[in-house]
Amino acid sequence: MKSNPEQLAFDLPDNIHPGVLARREQRERIKANGEDAERAALAARHRQEWDDHLDLWNDALLKRNPLLAELAKELAQTLKIRQAEERLAWAKPQEPPLTDEDQALQQIVSVFEQHPELAKRFRKLLHANRRTGASAG
Repeated sequence: MKSNPEQLAFDLPDNIHPGVLARREQRERIKANGEDAERAALAARHRQEWDDHLDLWNDALLKRNPLLAELAKELAQTLKIRQAEERLAWAKPQEPPLTDEDQALQQIVSVFEQHPELAKRFRKLLHANRRTGASAG
């Protein structure tokens, strides 16, 4: 069968790659089980991948094989980049840290919760401070 020169250099596979299917199944498990279990599984998989890399590296050293050593180096660089991006994708969004002034204001608000009018005033001050990033001093 002749290929059409206007066709792409490659055809997309008819079947979905098993790795893609595994990631889709993982997302479904997250919905069912929660993220903490999946984060632990991710960390375990990352450790296993580095263990596999260490085996390859030890083989390269033991056999003094420069091709295996180069492969181990490329694998290490790939793992480092891919795993860093995976960890970033799984990271929980972090709120900016509270300033000392914000913490003090929160304590004052909690103390004066018994007095709704005072608490309301302090909340307004706290929110205004966060929005502007200004300090009262």
